[in-house]
Amino acid sequence: METKFNESRTFGVEIEFLVNARNNDSVANWMTAHGVECQVQNYNHRDQKIWKIVTDSSAGYELVSPPLKGEEGFNQLKVACDALKAARCKVDRNCGLHVHQDAHDLNVQSFKRLYFLYIRYEGTIDSMMPKSRRGNNNQYCGSMRYNYHGYGSTSGTQFVVSKINQIKKAKTVADIDSVYCSRYKKLNAQSYIRHGTIEFRQHAGTVEFEKIRNWVILTNLMVEKAKTSRVKSSFNENFDNYDSFKAMMNMTAAKGADEQVQKVAAYYEARIKELKSEGGAA
Repeated sequence: METKFNESRTFGVEIEFLVNARNNDSVANWMTAHGVECQVQNYNHRDQKIWKIVTDSSAGYELVSPPLKGEEGFNQLKVACDALKAARCKVDRNCGLHVHQDAHDLNVQSFKRLYFLYIRYEGTIDSMMPKSRRGNNNQYCGSMRYNYHGYGSTSGTQFVVSKINQIKKAKTVADIDSVYCSRYKKLNAQSYIRHGTIEFRQHAGTVEFEKIRNWVILTNLMVEKAKTSRVKSSFNENFDNYDSFKAMMNMTAAKGADEQVQKVAAYYEARIKELKSEGGAA
């Protein structure tokens, strides 16, 4: 089967950023003038059909999209990123990018497989991120795999095996969510109960369209993998590397990946090397 981005699955983004409050109107007005309606609103969690700018406790503000789909969704996302740049919005290590993927078509087994996937390859996914978004380095996107004793420790291994066993026993998505008892994890299933989505919270803050687009596509592929294919629940750090991840995700030409997916695979391979050469970056 061909591996490709599912353009029928809706997605949403929350872009945290720093800016003088009066510039929020500039962002909203710029977007609206370019055909993408946006409003500055009071803090709220309402699902809407327009983009909104609201306050955020961890960063300052966040630009929140409505449900988006396919290339039209990416076109709107590009306008949003251009608007943030035009208003000279910045990000720092306190900012994050949250991506929601629609999960209405996932069953409990699909959610389990998605959690097993993230747990199994968390180290590889961490290598795609700056140090501030790895392991348990950020209180708003905690590890799925280890407690605060860190990677590779005995207590860490015991912790992850315990979590895997609890997920195996889950009967509902709410049961899976209760395994971690917090939405501040790299995967957040609480958003399914509230919005019908699975939230990916790990990505660092950015206003760069290319970074956001690639993460949207990669998380879309993760959801598709969990929906359609078997994912091992066993835990072995020796298999946690990018080559193994690409093979498991069918992101190579030999595995049936289309051109777009191959470009995403190449992007993250380059990103891993870039961050490694920079010492992980902050």
